[in-house]
Amino acid sequence: MDIFIKIHFAVQINKTLSILRRTIRKLALRNVGSMKYNSVIFDLGFTLVTFENFTLSKYLETLNRGLDQMVQYLTEQKITNNPVTFKAQFKKLRNQNFEQSLTNYIETPTEVTLNQTLKSLNLPSLKPEIESKAILIYHSTEGAFWKVRSDAEPLLKNLSAKKFKLGVLSNAPFHKGILQILETKKLTRYFDAISSSAQIGFCKPDRRCFEYILNKLGVSPNQSIMVGDDLKNDIQGAQEFGMKTIYVKKNFKITPTEGPIQVKPDAEISNLTEIIPIIDKWNND
Repeated sequence: MDIFIKIHFAVQINKTLSILRRTIRKLALRNVGSMKYNSVIFDLGFTLVTFENFTLSKYLETLNRGLDQMVQYLTEQKITNNPVTFKAQFKKLRNQNFEQSLTNYIETPTEVTLNQTLKSLNLPSLKPEIESKAILIYHSTEGAFWKVRSDAEPLLKNLSAKKFKLGVLSNAPFHKGILQILETKKLTRYFDAISSSAQIGFCKPDRRCFEYILNKLGVSPNQSIMVGDDLKNDIQGAQEFGMKTIYVKKNFKITPTEGPIQVKPDAEISNLTEIIPIIDKWNND
């Protein structure tokens, strides 16, 4: 008889625990639903990750080293026998595409620039596996150079624990490169959506970038906060789409979009640790 009593109590305890777990989940969801702001979108470069002892010349040197390695690989594959000309043409087209993106906000992925280079030099198209490896080589030196900010992961852990929906929205010509950076830095697990201009086809501050990631998250602009280091691309773009904004200040400029601009962020910070109190205040106002 004792064994049946024990089984009965065990079943009752399991039922009670199951009900308790469901209640906790419902309360958590209700709490998220009641928050004024329940999603946070982050820029990646110079927001969550940064270059150590950054200078523009150091950054360009890193890109050029990747280009050297890519062209060496293509030379070994007998795609080109004139690496100097190939590098010069790739740089020229890369710079042209970048300059155009500053005004038309259309992203040119690295594979497009590579194929433009091949076509302009009357070289054959690459097999998919060679193209994929060449692009990975080109971006590998830059990817290895990024370092996670010391205050980034504690912030993401905190926001995740509070049940915020989190996303990354980065201007980048190679989507897999963004995924690799987040994966190697062990940050992927915190995000519900990861989007790049290469994936979307448009660059921030184009509203289609913000619309794209908010649709992926299933949230509206008035529920969302954009965190970034570029006043035009991150802050102005997000504000014009109806989002709240937090500007991450830095002591250098890297793109021409960071010149004088008439935009006022909703908040400015120097350290990511300042974000939680700001969001808490906004949600309690």
